[in-house]
Amino acid sequence: MTGRSLLAGALLVLFLPSVVPAQEQAGHGAAQHGDEHRNKNAVGLFLGASTHLDTDDTGFTAGADYERVIVYPWGVGLIVDFASSRIERDLVVAVPLYFHPIRWLRLSAAPGLEVAGHSEEGHEAEVEKELLLRVGAEGEIELATDLGLAAAFKVDWAGHRWTLVYGLGLVVAF
Repeated sequence: MTGRSLLAGALLVLFLPSVVPAQEQAGHGAAQHGDEHRNKNAVGLFLGASTHLDTDDTGFTAGADYERVIVYPWGVGLIVDFASSRIERDLVVAVPLYFHPIRWLRLSAAPGLEVAGHSEEGHEAEVEKELLLRVGAEGEIELATDLGLAAAFKVDWAGHRWTLVYGLGLVVAF
Protein backbone atom coordinates (compact mmCIF):
# COMPACT_ATOMS: atom_id res chain seq x y z
CA MET A 1 0.00 0.00 0.00
CA THR A 2 1.43 3.32 -1.02
CA GLY A 3 1.42 6.52 0.96
CA ARG A 4 -0.70 8.09 -1.78
CA SER A 5 -3.54 5.55 -1.34
CA LEU A 6 -3.37 5.91 2.47
CA LEU A 7 -3.70 9.67 2.12
CA ALA A 8 -6.64 9.24 -0.27
CA GLY A 9 -8.36 6.93 2.23
CA ALA A 10 -7.86 9.39 5.07
CA LEU A 11 -9.29 12.23 2.99
CA LEU A 12 -12.27 10.06 2.05
CA VAL A 13 -13.01 9.38 5.72
CA LEU A 14 -12.83 13.03 6.68
CA PHE A 15 -14.47 14.81 3.74
CA LEU A 16 -16.90 12.47 1.95
CA PRO A 17 -19.69 12.92 4.50
CA SER A 18 -19.43 16.71 4.22
CA VAL A 19 -20.91 16.62 0.71
CA VAL A 20 -24.03 14.83 1.98
CA PRO A 21 -26.60 17.34 3.26
CA ALA A 22 -27.37 17.06 6.97
CA GLN A 23 -30.91 15.98 7.76
CA GLU A 24 -32.99 17.72 10.40
CA GLN A 25 -33.53 15.96 13.72
CA ALA A 26 -37.05 17.03 14.50
CA GLY A 27 -38.47 16.39 17.93
CA HIS A 28 -35.21 15.50 19.67
CA GLY A 29 -34.08 18.86 20.98
CA ALA A 30 -31.95 19.51 17.90
CA ALA A 31 -33.23 23.06 17.59
CA GLN A 32 -31.73 24.08 20.90
CA HIS A 33 -28.59 21.91 20.80
CA GLY A 34 -27.61 21.91 17.10
CA ASP A 35 -26.08 18.54 16.25
CA GLU A 36 -27.45 16.65 19.25
CA HIS A 37 -27.35 12.88 18.94
CA ARG A 38 -30.78 11.28 18.48
CA ASN A 39 -29.94 7.94 20.06
CA LYS A 40 -27.93 6.95 23.09
CA ASN A 41 -26.62 3.62 21.68
CA ALA A 42 -24.97 2.50 18.45
CA VAL A 43 -23.64 -0.86 17.28
CA GLY A 44 -21.32 -1.14 14.31
CA LEU A 45 -19.95 -3.97 12.17
CA PHE A 46 -16.64 -3.27 10.42
CA LEU A 47 -14.91 -4.80 7.38
CA GLY A 48 -11.59 -3.52 6.13
CA ALA A 49 -7.85 -4.03 6.24
CA SER A 50 -4.91 -3.58 8.59
CA THR A 51 -1.44 -2.62 7.40
CA HIS A 52 1.46 -3.28 9.78
CA LEU A 53 3.95 -0.53 8.96
CA ASP A 54 7.00 -2.33 10.37
CA THR A 55 6.58 -5.35 8.05
CA ASP A 56 4.54 -3.71 5.27
CA ASP A 57 2.10 -6.61 5.67
CA THR A 58 -1.62 -6.03 4.96
CA GLY A 59 -4.45 -8.34 5.93
CA PHE A 60 -8.22 -8.60 6.28
CA THR A 61 -9.89 -7.07 9.35
CA ALA A 62 -13.39 -7.62 10.75
CA GLY A 63 -14.81 -6.21 13.92
CA ALA A 64 -17.66 -4.86 15.97
CA ASP A 65 -18.07 -1.89 18.25
CA TYR A 66 -20.60 -0.47 20.66
CA GLU A 67 -21.04 3.13 21.79
CA ARG A 68 -23.12 4.61 24.59
CA VAL A 69 -23.46 8.39 24.45
CA ILE A 70 -23.09 9.64 28.01
CA VAL A 71 -23.46 13.39 27.50
CA TYR A 72 -23.48 14.55 23.90
CA PRO A 73 -20.93 14.93 22.28
CA TRP A 74 -19.10 12.37 24.49
CA GLY A 75 -19.52 8.60 24.50
CA VAL A 76 -17.77 5.43 25.70
CA GLY A 77 -17.82 1.95 24.28
CA LEU A 78 -16.17 -1.33 23.40
CA ILE A 79 -14.24 -2.40 20.29
CA VAL A 80 -13.44 -5.99 19.28
CA ASP A 81 -11.45 -6.50 16.04
CA PHE A 82 -9.88 -9.55 14.44
CA ALA A 83 -7.15 -9.07 11.83
CA SER A 84 -5.55 -11.80 9.75
CA SER A 85 -2.53 -11.41 7.48
CA ARG A 86 0.05 -13.81 6.07
CA ILE A 87 2.32 -13.52 9.12
CA GLU A 88 0.06 -12.51 11.98
CA ARG A 89 -3.37 -13.03 13.55
CA ASP A 90 -4.47 -10.24 15.90
CA LEU A 91 -7.33 -9.88 18.33
CA VAL A 92 -7.85 -6.32 19.60
CA VAL A 93 -10.11 -5.45 22.52
CA ALA A 94 -10.28 -1.77 23.46
CA VAL A 95 -12.42 0.67 25.47
CA PRO A 96 -12.80 3.89 23.46
CA LEU A 97 -13.71 7.39 24.49
CA TYR A 98 -15.69 8.93 21.60
CA PHE A 99 -16.08 12.59 20.68
CA HIS A 100 -18.57 13.87 18.06
CA PRO A 101 -17.39 17.38 17.04
CA ILE A 102 -20.10 17.42 14.35
CA ARG A 103 -23.02 15.08 13.70
CA TRP A 104 -21.42 12.90 10.99
CA LEU A 105 -17.88 12.71 12.46
CA ARG A 106 -16.78 10.49 15.36
CA LEU A 107 -13.27 10.73 16.79
CA SER A 108 -11.93 8.15 19.23
CA ALA A 109 -9.07 7.32 21.56
CA ALA A 110 -9.04 3.77 22.89
CA PRO A 111 -6.65 2.04 25.27
CA GLY A 112 -6.80 -1.72 24.98
CA LEU A 113 -5.06 -5.05 24.57
CA GLU A 114 -3.74 -6.75 21.46
CA VAL A 115 -3.22 -10.51 21.39
CA ALA A 116 -1.03 -11.30 18.39
CA GLY A 117 -0.22 -14.76 17.07
CA HIS A 118 2.86 -14.80 14.85
CA SER A 119 3.40 -17.76 12.57
CA GLU A 120 6.47 -18.57 10.56
CA GLU A 121 6.88 -21.50 8.24
CA GLY A 122 8.16 -24.54 10.11
CA HIS A 123 7.81 -22.93 13.55
CA GLU A 124 5.14 -23.14 16.20
CA ALA A 125 2.92 -20.04 16.54
CA GLU A 126 4.13 -17.49 19.08
CA VAL A 127 1.52 -15.50 21.04
CA GLU A 128 2.19 -12.00 22.36
CA LYS A 129 -0.04 -9.81 24.54
CA GLU A 130 0.62 -6.08 24.33
CA LEU A 131 -1.03 -2.91 25.52
CA LEU A 132 -2.49 -0.93 22.65
CA LEU A 133 -3.55 2.64 21.96
CA ARG A 134 -5.91 3.25 19.04
CA VAL A 135 -6.89 6.67 17.73
CA GLY A 136 -9.33 7.05 14.89
CA ALA A 137 -11.84 8.98 12.86
CA GLU A 138 -15.08 7.82 11.27
CA GLY A 139 -17.27 9.72 8.86
CA GLU A 140 -20.87 8.50 8.65
CA ILE A 141 -23.42 8.83 5.87
CA GLU A 142 -27.03 8.29 6.94
CA LEU A 143 -28.67 5.58 4.80
CA ALA A 144 -32.00 5.51 6.65
CA THR A 145 -33.35 6.47 10.03
CA ASP A 146 -31.00 4.91 12.62
CA LEU A 147 -28.84 3.22 9.92
CA GLY A 148 -25.57 4.54 8.55
CA LEU A 149 -22.48 3.67 6.52
CA ALA A 150 -19.20 4.79 8.09
CA ALA A 151 -15.77 5.10 6.50
CA ALA A 152 -13.11 4.57 9.17
CA PHE A 153 -9.40 5.30 9.47
CA LYS A 154 -7.60 4.28 12.67
CA VAL A 155 -4.00 4.08 13.86
CA ASP A 156 -2.86 1.50 16.42
CA TRP A 157 0.31 1.66 18.47
CA ALA A 158 1.27 -1.55 20.27
CA GLY A 159 4.69 -2.81 21.29
CA HIS A 160 6.53 -0.03 19.43
CA ARG A 161 4.72 -0.99 16.20
CA TRP A 162 2.33 1.09 14.12
CA THR A 163 -0.68 -0.38 12.32
CA LEU A 164 -3.17 1.41 10.07
CA VAL A 165 -6.74 0.08 10.17
CA TYR A 166 -9.20 1.28 7.52
CA GLY A 167 -12.47 0.20 5.94
CA LEU A 168 -16.24 0.54 6.05
CA GLY A 169 -18.75 -0.10 8.78
CA LEU A 170 -22.49 -0.49 9.03
CA VAL A 171 -23.89 1.40 12.04
CA VAL A 172 -27.26 0.83 13.73
CA ALA A 173 -28.39 3.37 16.32
CA PHE A 174 -31.04 2.73 18.97
